[in-house]
Amino acid sequence: STARTFIVPVTFPVGSKESLWTIDYLYMYDNLSNYVGLTATQIAAAGFTTQINNLASSSDSAAPTLSAISLSSTSINTTGDSQTVTLDITLADNFSLPDSAMNFQITMRPISGGTQSISFYGSTYQMESGGTATSRRFLIPSTFPPGSTTGNWAVTYLYMYDNLGNYASMNTAEVEAINSNMV
Repeated sequence: STARTFIVPVTFPVGSKESLWTIDYLYMYDNLSNYVGLTATQIAAAGFTTQINNLASSSDSAAPTLSAISLSSTSINTTGDSQTVTLDITLADNFSLPDSAMNFQITMRPISGGTQSISFYGSTYQMESGGTATSRRFLIPSTFPPGSTTGNWAVTYLYMYDNLGNYASMNTAEVEAINSNMV
């Protein structure tokens, strides 16, 4: 029998919810891919601590918001060649946007249907065009390949994330309410 002790630090960022936090589960694996999964109840029944109380006086539970959005071109022609379009997007958060993780993901699809899609992803320092911990602007290019579906394309969804895991999603109509040229 081989036993090992692991010490795994977990950082609760500033703004983490003031609350009693509980371990949801613990999975343990061996070299042969055998595993066992334990719930918080099973861990506690074995005599181990499963909770930590965060006594923070303030916390962040608000999702980021979309401040502005536009495309570098609202008309392209991919009959003979690919076309690159740049998304200009600004996000805001009341507390803190991620410093080293994804800030947003947006996908566009043809209104006529089909399986084609174009996605734009924004992480801090990736095509970031300025900002602060609470407001960031991104200029993200994406390429429509030759033969892309003809006609209008629209945002099918937009996901935005903050530093504490709060997120918001927007659908086509919600994005268009901010900029009607997104179709």
